[in-house]
Amino acid sequence: MKTSFNNIIFVISILLVFLISCETNSKKPKIHGDLDNSNNISSIDNRLVCFQIGQNNFDEFLTLQISNNKISGEGIRVYANTQKTYKLFLDGKFNGKESEITIQGSNTRKPEDSFINTESWIIGKNQLLINNRNSKGIKGSYKFYRVKCSGSKENDSTLYDSFNGFFEGYAVVSKDGYYGLINEEWEITIPLKYKDLGVVNEGSIVFYDQFSGLSGLLDVHGNIILDAKYSEIHCFNEGLAAFLNNEGKWGFINKSLKVVIEPQYLNINFFKPDPRRHPFNEGLANVQTSNNKWNYINNKGMMVITGNFLFAKSFVNGKAEVFKDNRWYTIDKTGKCIDNCD
Repeated sequence: MKTSFNNIIFVISILLVFLISCETNSKKPKIHGDLDNSNNISSIDNRLVCFQIGQNNFDEFLTLQISNNKISGEGIRVYANTQKTYKLFLDGKFNGKESEITIQGSNTRKPEDSFINTESWIIGKNQLLINNRNSKGIKGSYKFYRVKCSGSKENDSTLYDSFNGFFEGYAVVSKDGYYGLINEEWEITIPLKYKDLGVVNEGSIVFYDQFSGLSGLLDVHGNIILDAKYSEIHCFNEGLAAFLNNEGKWGFINKSLKVVIEPQYLNINFFKPDPRRHPFNEGLANVQTSNNKWNYINNKGMMVITGNFLFAKSFVNGKAEVFKDNRWYTIDKTGKCIDNCD
């Protein structure tokens, strides 16, 4: 079975002991779509509660124990691009509408890499709103959603086992090992019947057919865009979807399902545990053309930057990091070095 977005990072899958299964429920009350009762935590007082979020830049799972006016707990934060994982320790108190929480984080591989900061939380029955977070490169306000907790006596069958945030207005959820899709009104648009779903991008989402062992594409309503016929496939990005054929080579199809770049590449900018990483970025895709050689193609399949790099990252704001000659340096879209060139 392919790696699912709900298990996007292997560390997270190990640490998902915070979450447990519950009976499959086909509908979800819309109360989860807002911060209902956000200034009243009496309904979850003296209980273990879990919240989860999935964003483009990070994933986070929180397990909270709320008793009287005291809040304590633990969590896991994983940065999508670097795979850095932090163990979180939480401590705070409820002060009327908002709660002041102190977070201590420690890198699971490098304990000396740690941080501590204080945040303002609004804890509701089904959501957690963190206002103006500024922590280890994460800035902004974020909404977490409540999920089922391991060790909890919670019998609420409306809670999902996992919830990974909204992409283009849709979020992948799971129960009992099966995945589906909901919209922002908390309505199910793809039934919870798949063993693997990716994330929504350009209206497409990857699904895994457990019977054939192959992958295809759905739209956000569960209609089949492309039958499960490839060993691996990526959702559409910049109008193209990358696919892996039976010979282990990557190519690209367009939205008319026509092969526009023939399978010929050993690898692409597609890291299996993280389907949010897209092959094409700003019109260019970093592809592995042969062993230890990465270069860049355009959406016509033309090689536009031939550096034969040991590795090449995707372009962001017109720049990309590449590794060659035992060092990382930055290039522009012409392939010219613009930083750390010496």
